[in-house]
Amino acid sequence: MRRHQKQSQTAEAGIITKEAPVHLSNLAVADPKDGKATRVGFKVEGEKKVRYAKRSGEVIDG
Repeated sequence: MRRHQKQSQTAEAGIITKEAPVHLSNLAVADPKDGKATRVGFKVEGEKKVRYAKRSGEVIDG
């Protein structure tokens, strides 16, 4: 994360870089077929509801 900081007695002014957490909603699931980012869908296989990659149709951790 980059942040603009105003000068104070203890810190210098400028753009500083610091670590910050990333919210879970901002992560993308990797497609099991090619490793690229994909969206996730749900479908019922037999009696089980499974997640699948919209990109390739592969079942994710089924």
